Formats: sequence, C-alpha cells, structure tokens
Amino acid sequence: MNKTLQKAVFSVILAANSLHAAEDNQQQHQMMLLGGGVSICTTHSADSCLAAAELPTTISAEGGEQVLLQQTKDPFSRDLMPAFVRTAAAFSKHDQPKVLVVTASSANPFGAVDFYLQLFEQAGAQVAWLPIHNAYQQAQRLGAEQGCSQLDSLFAKYHGLENPSGRYPELMAYQRDVCLGGHARSVAMIEAADAIFFNGGDQSRTLLALRTEDGQASPELTAIQRGLAEGRLLVGGTSAGTAVMSGSATAGVPMITNGESRHALAFGAHATEPPERDCDEAGTCPDGLHASSLTYNPQGGVGLFPWGILDTHFSERGREGRLIKLALATQTRFGFGVDEATALLVSVPVRQPNEVWFEVQGKGGVFIADLASANQHRQDSSLTIDAVTTHYLTHGDRALLRDGELSIQFADWKQAVSERQAEPLLMDKVLQQDHFKQLAHQLCISDQPYARGQDQLAAIEFSLQLSRSEQSQSKQGVIVKDEQAFSFCSYQHLVLALSATLNP
Repeated sequence: MNKTLQKAVFSVILAANSLHAAEDNQQQHQMMLLGGGVSICTTHSADSCLAAAELPTTISAEGGEQVLLQQTKDPFSRDLMPAFVRTAAAFSKHDQPKVLVVTASSANPFGAVDFYLQLFEQAGAQVAWLPIHNAYQQAQRLGAEQGCSQLDSLFAKYHGLENPSGRYPELMAYQRDVCLGGHARSVAMIEAADAIFFNGGDQSRTLLALRTEDGQASPELTAIQRGLAEGRLLVGGTSAGTAVMSGSATAGVPMITNGESRHALAFGAHATEPPERDCDEAGTCPDGLHASSLTYNPQGGVGLFPWGILDTHFSERGREGRLIKLALATQTRFGFGVDEATALLVSVPVRQPNEVWFEVQGKGGVFIADLASANQHRQDSSLTIDAVTTHYLTHGDRALLRDGELSIQFADWKQAVSERQAEPLLMDKVLQQDHFKQLAHQLCISDQPYARGQDQLAAIEFSLQLSRSEQSQSKQGVIVKDEQAFSFCSYQHLVLALSATLNP
C-alpha cells in the first residue's frame, strides 16, 4: 500500500447524524465527511499505535498491510470510523450496515482497497469495494463487453497504472465482473447500501468517476443523489473525497483543486486544470501558473454540499488565504475549512429544507468564512481584503444555517474565556503551516482586541489582522479521552483583514 495510506487521511464528515433525533424524528439527508490526518494503527505505521500494542509478527495471507483499529494511539482517529458506521446503523436500522468504499481519488484505485475493507470491517460494517473510477467510466462508454475487455489498457492510459491484472489478480477479476454488469450493476450496489465512503487523493479523479464527459451526473452519481435525498444513504469521504462534494447547479459553488495561500492572494484564482506538482522544477507549468497556484473547477464537484466551498487539511497547511480568495473570486458566501483528525457533520431536516445543521467532532476544528460583508480593493501594487467574518468551531460545537443566517452554539461543557492580559499578539509566516491557527488560538484565549500576522513571497509582503467585534465570543474547555486531556478554544465573529503589497 502506498505511503499516503499509512495514515488514513480523513477530511470533512458530512453527516446527518443523531444530533437532533430527540428533537425531530423525521428522516434527514445524511452525509459524513472526515477531516484529514487521521492516523490509524497498522503494521506499516507503528508510530500510530499504542505503546503496548502487540503488532503481528507474521505477514497476512494477502502479504499486505494489516489494520489494527483498536490499537490506534490517538482516540479521535480511532473513533471516527466507528462513529460513521454507528450513524449508518442508526438510520438504516441495521446492526451491521452495508458500506461501499470508492477509491477513485487514487491514481492507483487498487492500492487503498485492502486498507479500507479492513478498516470498515473492524469498525463494525459489512463492507464492499465499489470499483468505479475513470477507467471504469471509459469502459462503459465503449460498451461494457468491449470496454471491460480493455481494462488493462484503459488503466495504463487514464491512470498510468501498468499491468493491474498481474499485480492485483483477485481485485481485477472482481473489477471485470462489476464492469461487465455495467451501470445497472453499480447502481444496484448503491441502491442496496446504507452508506458510501470516498477515499482521499485527487478530487479531480473522483469527479471523473462520477460525471460524464459533458459534465452530467453518471448513473452512479444519480443513484447517490437519490439515496441521499430520500434519507436512506449516508455519504462520507476523506480529503479529496470531501472536497469533491462541493458544488451547486443553482448557486455556482466551485470545487477547489490546488493552491497555497500566499500564491492565491498574490496571483489570484484560475479556473483551469491544476498544474503538475513538480512543474516548477521541471519547467512544465502552463503559462501564468506555478505548482502552488490556486486553481478550481467553476462547475463544482458532485454537488452534494451546496452551502459553500469545502477545503481540507485546513489549519495544518495554512489554507485560510486560499479559501477566502477563491470565495471572493467566485462570489461564494461561505467557505468551510476542516482540520485534520476532525469531522464536520451536516444534517438537513426533510421538513425544513431551509435549515442546515452542522456539528464538529474530533481533534481539530472547522474554520468558517462568511463573506457577506467582505470587500476587496486594488490600488496600484496592493490588494486589500477586509470585513471577512470568521468562526472556528471545535469538538461538540454546533451551527445552524437558516435562510442564509448562520448562528453558532458552543458546546455546553465549554466556558467563557477568563480575561487575562497578554502581550500584543504577532505571528511571522502567518500564511504558512498552522501559524494562522496558532495566532487565532492566542487571541481566542486572551483579552486582546486583535492579533496581527505577516508573511512574504519574494517581493510581495502580506499582512493580516484578526479583530474582535461587538458580536465576538470565545469559549474554551477540556475533555479527557483515554486518560489524555485535550484543550479546545472556539470563537465566533472575529473579523479578518488581509493585504498583499508588491515592493519595488
């Protein structure tokens, strides 16, 4: 299994969960997308295992990585998948819900299969691989009988994967069987499932598995949309499997595909295919682009999350700048950035479709940018963005979006921050790594009126200020899991201003 799967990188959990079951027993749309950087104990990742964990000394029958979910060291990482399965069980009324796994985000769709099958089985589900991806869709366009006989060449052409029949004989046999059944077979599997989960990798690849060449929904995506709308299918994803959920046929919500915050603020957003990661070194970047350029798909992703742009691995990679810049460029009001080892749960009551409930679970938080009042100004060699309202929700916090208005409810176990004096808050390299999160956290736990940060990219200098407003609130608390104490500080209505200036 490739290295990226040694840590299950789970990104936003979109879910209709049991949060409001006591208040409202009606069926709800259900999604559950996981947060990124979740470290699961396996025989290939001993550093993610408990110190006392007894790892197998023999190789599994398949000769690959063995998942040891209950030996996972981080309790949040360990609990996310069982929570997904419990949610599917609760609304499906099945003790052991049926979960389908889609690995289309990977260049090699076979590499992640065994990991996810083990993971979901240990989490308590009946699990099967749904082998839909670009090669599968290309085979169907040729006609099942002809196309499925050419799967090896299609994998080589569209995935850069040579000889999958020789490398994965059992999985390829299963792949051919599903392929020959055509869209009807895949749709039947979706119709019989209680939940479906999309892996991480590249959201553009996931999109190729779910939309036709002209951008229309594939039969598989149509079946997913129908199951979600009818409240009988839980939809989950991780990393790219979360980002691909963005989109709306009516609101024009885009799907982010690439980018780093400093490049985004300096050079803007580009509605084009993302460049290759090494294009700067190789000299192969398209005109006007760099490897770190902000790119997006203006048609959005699969359109299951129409309330704003979704971004993942968020605080850890300093993605606040790129999310805000893309939202401004596309006139999208809300942006949601989900941290690693964190879940954003979402429920839409069927009888109140104008309401959307969010809840955060996990080790990090969810950053929400509201650009309803935001402004962007250009003057000579300077760009200024101001009046961006920001919220940061952590474990147990909830939010309600009703008729375009967002209200925040902090978890009951969190308390108002005790006022304490602090030195003026300043952070260097604030747009890189998790420095923005550190600066915001310092402001969250202090009584200071604002915090400032600065950064630089070549001759371009950046500055930002995060300020309290009359509506600002922050609360903090501690919870204990596995005899470990975890501290959280949440805030709402902090106002962000950023600027980028080219110095001669």
